[in-house]
Amino acid sequence: MKSAVKLHSFLKRNTHVSVLTFATDVKRAPLEDFYLKQLGQTHSTGQGSHFEGWAMKWKQLRGLLSGFEDQNHFVIVTDYDDVIFNGRMFADREQEAESILKRLTANAPQAIVIGAESQCCVGALQYLTLDSWFKRNETIFKEPEHPPVDEFYNSEWAAAMRAAAPESRKNLIPFLNAGLVAGRVSALLKAIDVMNLHKDDDDQAVLTAMYLNMPGQIVLDFNAELFGNVPHTWAVIQLKDPKSVGCAFTWNPDKELYKYSVVSSFPLFIHTPGQFGYEGESKYKCLKQFSLKLALRSSIT
Repeated sequence: MKSAVKLHSFLKRNTHVSVLTFATDVKRAPLEDFYLKQLGQTHSTGQGSHFEGWAMKWKQLRGLLSGFEDQNHFVIVTDYDDVIFNGRMFADREQEAESILKRLTANAPQAIVIGAESQCCVGALQYLTLDSWFKRNETIFKEPEHPPVDEFYNSEWAAAMRAAAPESRKNLIPFLNAGLVAGRVSALLKAIDVMNLHKDDDDQAVLTAMYLNMPGQIVLDFNAELFGNVPHTWAVIQLKDPKSVGCAFTWNPDKELYKYSVVSSFPLFIHTPGQFGYEGESKYKCLKQFSLKLALRSSIT
């Protein structure tokens, strides 16, 4: 009989902003528990469970968030394997995180904040029309096993996202990446319920459709104050050439932080999506490169 995975009650409730990560096996992550140590934590949500799709991630997170008494408390939700904190310890920049989140949600307190990136789109959107959100109950937001050879909608989704972005960001980071999400507890719970993920749904595809069809529910971090995403080569639509941009972050010795070259910022969280698909020394190359400087600064080993 398969034993049920117990949702950890370990969540560290910080004073200003708490962080939840998701990983089924931290020991298999490229940096193992380094990111957890940066956060001052010992466990990740999902630890010990078998990955069964993104719906499982959000279901487990909902269980933890439901236990919060303070519905106005800010929580940051990140992937684990390909994310690193930009700094010594999260506690050093926690109040900065709260200030950023208050500012980004000032006009929409019940909105969630999601990282923006320069590439599009996940496989599921390639085969879904823009009106798929209105057929949510009957549509699975996943890449089909036998995709049609003559139906591609990437350009339509990309055009809609760019149209929704500020003028100064249309050609920089107008797209959504679901690996980095934040908001008040009440806002996150509401968003998870609205997403209503089916077992095989791609959460990034669902959140993209939600962003375009439910104004005010999602705010993208267009200035990369909180979240920064490194471009990768797998995307169909690329506004920034991954080869010329490289790891997209350079070390600033004065601040002792990594500076984002795409929009000139020092985001708290750095996400390196898609690098698990590289081979040899290129596999998670940027993530490992970032950890060298940050480990020296923090004395975390």
